[in-house]
Amino acid sequence: MTAPFASLEARVNAATLAHLANVTAEYNSQSLPGIFDAQYVDAFGVVSATSSSLRVAGDVEIAANALITITDGTYKVQEAKDDSGMKLLILRKVS
Repeated sequence: MTAPFASLEARVNAATLAHLANVTAEYNSQSLPGIFDAQYVDAFGVVSATSSSLRVAGDVEIAANALITITDGTYKVQEAKDDSGMKLLILRKVS
């Protein structure tokens, strides 16, 4: 059985993605709704001109160096981090 808070967190994250997703990413023949930001801002407020970020559902297993297709091109996953029940992907555009 899922802990009560984990269950609530999963419902809130699903609702957030349903309402705020601004892209559908393609990964291993899966369509993943996500929140995409063309310029990644790290925890210290530093903006990266070469990296982007994408938040997707936390139950998706995506490893570093995987390729993800978004409307404007293909991106390589530089890093995948768990982030409050979601998965934060740091991306670099390859085409």
